[in-house]
Amino acid sequence: MFERFTEAAIKTIMLSQEESRRLGHNFVGSEQILLGLIGQGRGIAAECLRRKITLKTARTEVEKIIGRGSGFVAVEIPFTPRAKQLLENSWRVAQHLGHTYIGTEHLLLGLLDLPEGVAIRVLVSADVNLSNLRKEVLGRVGGDSGVDINYWNDLPTDPLIPDAGDLTDYNYRCYGHDAIAVLSRSCAAAEMLGNRLIGSNHMLLAMLQDESLLKAIAVSGASIAEVRRQILHSVQPEGENSSNGEKVFSEESHKIFHGAWAAAREHNHRQICKEHLLAGALCQESVGDKILKDLGGDPTASRSAISAALQQFATSTGSGEKVSHSTASEETASGESSSYKSKDVATGMTKERLLVLALLIVCLLCFLLYRFAKP
Repeated sequence: MFERFTEAAIKTIMLSQEESRRLGHNFVGSEQILLGLIGQGRGIAAECLRRKITLKTARTEVEKIIGRGSGFVAVEIPFTPRAKQLLENSWRVAQHLGHTYIGTEHLLLGLLDLPEGVAIRVLVSADVNLSNLRKEVLGRVGGDSGVDINYWNDLPTDPLIPDAGDLTDYNYRCYGHDAIAVLSRSCAAAEMLGNRLIGSNHMLLAMLQDESLLKAIAVSGASIAEVRRQILHSVQPEGENSSNGEKVFSEESHKIFHGAWAAAREHNHRQICKEHLLAGALCQESVGDKILKDLGGDPTASRSAISAALQQFATSTGSGEKVSHSTASEETASGESSSYKSKDVATGMTKERLLVLALLIVCLLCFLLYRFAKP
């Protein structure tokens, strides 16, 4: 991918690595790439960002959120999962715009496509309107590119049913990475059970593999083990070799997408996340709603828990951007910028350094004993 980067984009990545070293972190996350984009100084991204947030302000916000690291930084600093997602988004953005290269403008648009993360939190805390920033970047890229700017800022009017065969298609950018993960597990569940059609039962099984969604379902009072057993019992075999056909989402599963869309619009979110999918799966009169009721559970309690979780997502002024205000430790659990402020990791590194120091002292003592013990 990096062979497609422009000189300015490569410089941005190099600056992001320097920002990691400056704070003593052994990773490059979305926040370091944001600092690199601002600090780069040249290009569309830097010009658009520096009118809204200074490098000093951004650095202060980043340090406030993730703190300083242990100071032990490897020669090669790896990207976090979210930074990798940002880079993948950037290439898809470039392709969508008909470009064969990745510039700073694509990196910024790829960053703005992230459903959450430290970089998004930094921009929101500086009162940056993400929707307007995206429009400004697209306007600078070129108004004659044929891009429908509204498509980049709002959910389509009708639910967009993904192609189960290619969930990474850029047309499905309205689905967050956590929602795509649920849909991918749904496809895997259908294949494992020998089904071509991906139904609501497969999607529910996929949601039961997610800890936070599992807790929301458990609020109903129904036994999770019984819920899983009931879902598996509801799966209808489609005959031999049916799993070899092209996977498609069934009409029943379309109701989940419609419910997810409704939940997103209710909370003014512009991207579908896993909580929206669960909201759709537990709509009144849905398969999930019926299963919980049959097992003596209260689906209304689960719906309330999901709604409360969705309300905790902040939206930037006028943009409807879903942003999670999770703590640094919560972000670590979700895969963003691992080892932010983890005491365990810091303690582990301290022990490692002490061990190396002890070995050096032992070696020195052995040398001295050998040197002065010689006749």
